[in-house]
Amino acid sequence: MFMQRVSKVRDIPRGRKLNKLYTEAYLKFVEDLGAYLQDFYRRTNPLAPHGDMLQLIRDDFEQRWTSKDSSLNAWFAPSVQNGERKDTAVANDDVESALYCKACDKLFAKQSVFDGHLKGKAHQKAEEKYSATAAERDAKQWQLSKQIAWAEEIVVQYSQLMSDVFHDTVAHLEKKQTRSWDELKREMDESETLGSTLDDDSDDESKPIYNPLNLPMGPDGKPIPYWLYKLHGLNIPYTCEICGGYTYLGPRNFERHFKDWRHSYGMRCLGIPNTDEFMLITKQDDALQLWEKLKKQKAVGEFRFEEEEEYEDKDGNVYNKKTFEDLKRQGII
Repeated sequence: MFMQRVSKVRDIPRGRKLNKLYTEAYLKFVEDLGAYLQDFYRRTNPLAPHGDMLQLIRDDFEQRWTSKDSSLNAWFAPSVQNGERKDTAVANDDVESALYCKACDKLFAKQSVFDGHLKGKAHQKAEEKYSATAAERDAKQWQLSKQIAWAEEIVVQYSQLMSDVFHDTVAHLEKKQTRSWDELKREMDESETLGSTLDDDSDDESKPIYNPLNLPMGPDGKPIPYWLYKLHGLNIPYTCEICGGYTYLGPRNFERHFKDWRHSYGMRCLGIPNTDEFMLITKQDDALQLWEKLKKQKAVGEFRFEEEEEYEDKDGNVYNKKTFEDLKRQGII
């Protein structure tokens, strides 16, 4: 079953992944699969820190890729070991067969034909041209390998995060495959009955809601209970003159509105900063009077040059600026 093998994408031989015929299609498949798994996990776990999780996965992958960790062995293991051909390939080697000529891009059926081809002049010229562009080609292939490996990492990590979901889904499908036709038909009939019941409920919801007390609507689209309405004090109105006479229901909404845009705009129209000193003040006159008082207090603490700047005469006597200039003007000092 596909769901049981989805986390084993790393086991696919690297040479096959980098085959020119399949690379583009394989990369798109793995990226789409990883995007689907991420979206499914977000929808089923809305409170999880998805951004932080993805960053941790990325950092761990970068570290393992740089250190050529054994968990990415399929991308770094040698293609030939002890004289035997292996399915995995060297990091910069897209060899798919021991009888494949990379320089000429040809695959031979027999070893003798392949050996004779290696001695030909056409192959030698192709080999020289192939070697001249090896560095550039290897760099591009290295980047492509990393891109594919990262797409596979997303699939593997999110498959592990949802391993319980995969297991339950496989168990459900296996159980469903063992049922007889009568059991499946009975389940379909029960589903139709449940669907008709839900349709009846939806018809009830489309009817006008009886709400004589004009209670606020809850998240279910129905009026909240009256005891909850009283508990939060939603029956108590608070009017704010600074907000243009807007009325807020309940102390919580009233306290919270002092930081909202409407109150901030009203304070800005009065030329007053919306700071904590003006919390719970709703009258325009009260706000203006407090602002004048605060400005005076601020002025008291300011440094006044005319009164506090000191000057000293030749005898060492100290005067403020105004007195010093008056005495100097009269010729006393």
